Amino acid sequence: MDHRLTPGSKTLRKSYAQNFEDVMLMRAFGAQADGRYIDVGAADPERYSITRLFYERGWTGINIEPHPDLHARLQEARPRDINLQIALGAAPGHATLYRAEPPELSTLDPAAARVLEAQGRARGASIVTVDTLSAVVAAHCPGETVDFLSVDAEGRDGAVLAGADFTRFRPRVIIVEATRPQSFEPSHEAWEPALLAAGYSLALFDGLNRFYLRAEDAALRGHFQTPAGIADGFVPYELFKASAELDSVQLRVADLTQRTAQQDAVIQRMGNVIEAMEREVYDIRVNSLRARLRPRLGILRQYPPRTWTPPAEYARAVPPDDPPSISIVTPVRDQKRWIAQAIDSVTSQGYPRLEYIVRDGASSDGTAALIAARAAKLTSWTSVRDRGQADAINQGFAATSGEIMGWLNGDDQLMPGALAYVARYFRDHPKVDLVYGHRIVIDESGRQIGHWVLPPHDRRTLQWADFVPQETMFWRRRVWEKVGPLDETFEFALDWDFLLRVEAAGFTMRRLPRFLGCFRVHDTQKTGNLHAVYEAEAARLRQRSFGRAVTTREIDRAIRPYLRRHVLFERAYKLRLLRY
Repeated sequence: MDHRLTPGSKTLRKSYAQNFEDVMLMRAFGAQADGRYIDVGAADPERYSITRLFYERGWTGINIEPHPDLHARLQEARPRDINLQIALGAAPGHATLYRAEPPELSTLDPAAARVLEAQGRARGASIVTVDTLSAVVAAHCPGETVDFLSVDAEGRDGAVLAGADFTRFRPRVIIVEATRPQSFEPSHEAWEPALLAAGYSLALFDGLNRFYLRAEDAALRGHFQTPAGIADGFVPYELFKASAELDSVQLRVADLTQRTAQQDAVIQRMGNVIEAMEREVYDIRVNSLRARLRPRLGILRQYPPRTWTPPAEYARAVPPDDPPSISIVTPVRDQKRWIAQAIDSVTSQGYPRLEYIVRDGASSDGTAALIAARAAKLTSWTSVRDRGQADAINQGFAATSGEIMGWLNGDDQLMPGALAYVARYFRDHPKVDLVYGHRIVIDESGRQIGHWVLPPHDRRTLQWADFVPQETMFWRRRVWEKVGPLDETFEFALDWDFLLRVEAAGFTMRRLPRFLGCFRVHDTQKTGNLHAVYEAEAARLRQRSFGRAVTTREIDRAIRPYLRRHVLFERAYKLRLLRY
């Protein structure tokens, strides 16, 4: 079953920082009318700024930025702040600033500069003045309480920290970018021990930054228990900007439509502009760091509809010699619009030993006529009233004898070559009992609107949440003979119940490295409706697994490691490090 969380309604506010660092700080200091900050590597006064949200609330601080263009922007946009065009290091002197495009990637680190050169982003170099953090504090805020210190020095964070005595200079919160420039490789091992020795403790790692609290402010730790999320009520500032631009374009379209006799041509032209702006809004949402690190599992509509063609090698999959027989059952009721595509996705596989049964629950919309037109390609089909989906599937499997089994709902589809691929895997891995794969999510018209890339199977996580795409699931008959049939008391969670019983019986499951099926999202589907019924069934299964009711907090904590692994696999897939 698929599960989406819907946040409560609230007014959304802007977050300027690239990874919602300002949201985390606002949790801790939101009730504080004024305060003091130091931002090392401040960059642009708005875009990706950790301090902009606080400046708007009346706070002031010190911005350290050696790049002349960025410093000029700070001078113009932050008249209340102290803006210093210098770099910070372990000792005063001079250093080479390697400039880049965008300028926020400019660095004093030669290794990072070589990466920029290889990427074609290098834009020359200049000599800049270097001072220490201790000297800046002594000159501009001696004895003052600094609420937070942010350090983002593009590979030189350790040198910045080395230039301060944190036993005397005591920012309440310190945020340091803790990965090497343009990578996920950790960089904190070299400089973190000094912070810990000075009485600071790690409060949070958000995937990019490490947040530290001084011992005197241990009471703030509760604000950093979880990373920023939608419940905080913030969205990226760039999304607001893009939405305003989109509104402007839409007004122009309406005005031109009223004032010109050539309205068809105008509408077409401006419609293209609107579509481009809509894609820009989505691109900002998807390409922001937060979106890239957000799990996709459980999310069905992830991006605007687009065409998608399976890899050519999918259709070239060949069954093994002496292929095992495969039994597929399709339960369906009133799905005239999609049943033909579902059946064709199975029969077009050309699998030599296929046993395919379709069970129609007495549809009244013409579904049966479409099935009848394809009867020659089916082992059998019926159109009679049943007691529900589980009953239809059980009746269908009762009439089969295949060595491998699976069911495909009447609105879903198999990927080309899926049966041959699965059959060959079972032949090569005789000890594996049940397999499943990655999922493509499609809309009413068959266009891709999302995908689920799953990490390897995790039997512990399965007790807490159902992450297995049902349409990609196949198992050996010995599994069905021991734990089947499906429990007809479940309306939604029948596949999760079946998987839990398979695990409890000691059978072996594997996630295969391939997209095996397409899950269709439409307004009339069962999965998207009656959410309360699904939640009740899910609670019933967790009660059975753990012998007690469990809380949402427990569920979130239990599945968090699995979701983190999912994010890593998803990013590797998007970066083409993994190909499916």
